[in-house]
Amino acid sequence: MKVKNSYKIEDLIEQIEKVNKMVELHQGDDFMQGQYVYRRNVFLKQLITELLKLDGYSPSLFDAIRNSVELLEKDAAKFAKPLPEDWHLDLRPLAA
Repeated sequence: MKVKNSYKIEDLIEQIEKVNKMVELHQGDDFMQGQYVYRRNVFLKQLITELLKLDGYSPSLFDAIRNSVELLEKDAAKFAKPLPEDWHLDLRPLAA
């Protein structure tokens, strides 16, 4: 399988690894950890986009994509803030 833009994929992986170290370093500080998790998620989304652009598919490619998506889901579950119970969205004004 020929890998287009392999340098970009390698760079994204390197960036994710560096940010992972910062996430670990800030265990216990939800604010700082959340900042680095956000940055990691930006890189993960870019990585998934680049992986999906590849010409061929292999089990390792599917594993990389699945692992990236699972990490995004895990982060969303930990750092996402739920909407208040009384929150609602009225879309009627947009239809006018």
